[in-house]
Amino acid sequence: MQQRAIETKEKLMNAALELYLERDYHTITVDEVAKKAELSTGIAYRYFKNKKELLLASLEYAVEDILNQADTQDVDFLKFVSTYDLANYLLTWYVSTYRDNHEVYEIIEGLKRGDEEIRELYDKLEERTVERIFFKTKQVLPGVKKLPERVLMVVGMMRGYCTITLNDRQEGLDYDFIRHKTIEEIVETLTH
Repeated sequence: MQQRAIETKEKLMNAALELYLERDYHTITVDEVAKKAELSTGIAYRYFKNKKELLLASLEYAVEDILNQADTQDVDFLKFVSTYDLANYLLTWYVSTYRDNHEVYEIIEGLKRGDEEIRELYDKLEERTVERIFFKTKQVLPGVKKLPERVLMVVGMMRGYCTITLNDRQEGLDYDFIRHKTIEEIVETLTH
């Protein structure tokens, strides 16, 4: 694909993502996306045959961007003195990635329940996250049995932590305690 075509397609996908952040996917038309991208509707249909294809391409584009950002954070896990330090780093990294891309996670979360293709996209994001953490933790925790399963559980814990602390901030709760207990659970899951 030529550079100009790539840029046009990216312009459409970015416009679509902006609209998905503002409104429900079901209320948005390809015409609106094209207008937001300052392109004609015909151009939009040249790249995407329908609204669903545009949605999937836009979310895939956003997910790839998230994963590429995560892949650039190359940290030597062997530098961590304790498993607690490792767990603290993992939680901080996951929260940062989630916070920086919260809107995309929210779109996918909202749509994945009713759509198999979006659920597959979400699963891809989770799978790549697990792979990244597993690749790094196996260097630090050699010989731990069922490490991939443990890492999958850890990702679930971190996602739960994000849901509690970023989405549902409630007054009167001790969020430092919640963080500390989450880290302890991550350590327990990875080592016992």
